[in-house]
Amino acid sequence: MGKEAARHFVRLSAAKVILGCRDVKKGEAAKADIENTTQIKDIVVVWQLDMASYDSVRDFRRKVADLERLDAVVLNAGVATPHFKLIEGFESTILVNVISTFLLALLILPVLRESAVKYDITPHLTIVASDAHEQVFYSLSLRRGG
Repeated sequence: MGKEAARHFVRLSAAKVILGCRDVKKGEAAKADIENTTQIKDIVVVWQLDMASYDSVRDFRRKVADLERLDAVVLNAGVATPHFKLIEGFESTILVNVISTFLLALLILPVLRESAVKYDITPHLTIVASDAHEQVFYSLSLRRGG
């Protein structure tokens, strides 16, 4: 979904489209695909963003804060794994799908507000989820006897 949203923004003549990717190599492949299908170059950039790391989320926010303008943010990272794993003190799917997603959203809101005031625009923040995210809570509930 994220790659298609990015492709759409490129087609809408965005000045810059940032792909925040855990795997920069895969992000560069997505960038190449977007450029090949749209025939529009030098719009998409790839930045490191690992939603399983608070430090990575904060680093990404710092880079976002340096942008001249921010019109739209689409947060769509998500994982669904059958294996229980603690990261940053939380179960991995809860961390990525919920905690880090909302942490990043809250950290980016002031940047969106600044753009709103400075450019008299209505910026947009979208958080994408799927039925797979719901399964995490269902699975955890079963483990606890719920």
